[in-house]
Amino acid sequence: MNFRKRTTNKKSVIIISSLIFIALAVLLIFKLTRSKPEIIAKVGNKEITKNDFLLNYEFGLPHLKIGNTTLERKKNYLQFMINEYLLALDAEEKGLNNTPEVKYQTEKTKRELLIESIINNDIKPNIKVSMDEIKDAISKSKVSFKFFFWPEKDLKNARIIKKMFEENGIEETFKKLSGKKSDFHFDISKYTSEYLTWLDIPKETLDAIKDLPAFQFSDPVKIDGLYYIFQIQDIRRESVTTNEYLNKAPTFRKILYNQKLKDEVDKYVDKLMTPKKIRTKTKVFNVFAGAVIDWYRSKEHSSLGLDEWVKAHEDTASVKKYIDYQDSVFITYNGGSFTLGEFKDHFYFDRIEAEYQTEKQFKNHLNNVLMMSIRDYFMEQEALKEGYDQTPQFKHELMKWSSKFAFEENLSQFMQQGVTDSVKVKDRINNRLDSLKIKYPVVINYTMLDTLQVNETEKSKQSFVQLMKSGVNQLAEPIVDGHWTSIAK
Repeated sequence: MNFRKRTTNKKSVIIISSLIFIALAVLLIFKLTRSKPEIIAKVGNKEITKNDFLLNYEFGLPHLKIGNTTLERKKNYLQFMINEYLLALDAEEKGLNNTPEVKYQTEKTKRELLIESIINNDIKPNIKVSMDEIKDAISKSKVSFKFFFWPEKDLKNARIIKKMFEENGIEETFKKLSGKKSDFHFDISKYTSEYLTWLDIPKETLDAIKDLPAFQFSDPVKIDGLYYIFQIQDIRRESVTTNEYLNKAPTFRKILYNQKLKDEVDKYVDKLMTPKKIRTKTKVFNVFAGAVIDWYRSKEHSSLGLDEWVKAHEDTASVKKYIDYQDSVFITYNGGSFTLGEFKDHFYFDRIEAEYQTEKQFKNHLNNVLMMSIRDYFMEQEALKEGYDQTPQFKHELMKWSSKFAFEENLSQFMQQGVTDSVKVKDRINNRLDSLKIKYPVVINYTMLDTLQVNETEKSKQSFVQLMKSGVNQLAEPIVDGHWTSIAK
């Protein structure tokens, strides 16, 4: 655990990401509105709401905002959005929305939206942040700690080392630990933090040191599988002005909100999962992991999914076992079980990180992904039980993403045809758009578009901020494709 290079910005990420949940990256106020959405454009049976446009425009690529006036830029950008919906309708007509890749991406997004609906409907409405809490947080941010920390792998050793620190001090203890090796010594600076506030210190660590008397060694505290001994070496306190309270209040409201959100999500998951008493069958997990590791380490894993790879390598030892165990019970819980064949479709294969050095490390990682997959499966079932997938908001969000995936598949085909066809891709796409506009009526609310306020600072015209979903490599909003300036009329 490195306490020397933490920053407030990193801490804000840590607050949110200790549990990898979908849709916790940013509080999108636009998506939380309960009022009937205002429609800025209709493309066939697809609608673009005012909030769709605002999110897409605000977080869209700067080079797509073309025009001499704000209204011109909004019109051109909206037209790009309309073009994508037209080509999505075209893709659906061609059946491209049923390709394996589009179906996979759509199903994955549906799962994410189900979890997001639980968070938005069952958790977020219960979170409140008072002004007193904000003032207290700002005041605490003016107190910074400098502390010593020492990790041990087991509790017995940690207690022995603590006693040595108390009897001999840190430097003498380090000399004793170094032994007689003259070429080896402990660098105390590596075990001493910078001056850090509560914003920079993980909650478990802060709980261990906040009431610890200066220069006294703490009892061993278990954090992330290690036992830490702490010692406060200095505390700095600064005063807070009235202006600081006013200026920092919005930022600290967000920080506290995200903290409470994480805590409430943890409580929800614990309440949901603990009674289920989830168990995985070790033997079946090892069979599953063996096939997954061989697949992931193969040259084909980036182009073939696990099922496709298995079909192509049925003679491989790990694959033979994997096939033989498809009907074996993999996971049990109060009230039911999953076979390996049943649960593999719920496993988050796209959350497997870079290859690990040892098979043990890789298996530990796969087990963590499995636990997340199981957790999310049961959260999805809760969302379905509540009927959140039938709400207009859910259906609209899923429509946006499924349309985006269908459009991308269609665009990819146009690009591939352009390699062998003498007709330019640009002409082919624009000719198709002209015919689609006749087939699928486009209606635009120009009055709403004209009066709609957007961020038009010089900085916003030149910069691009990616709004990402937490824990998954996907944008939080399906922004317009960057190719439109080169392919549109």
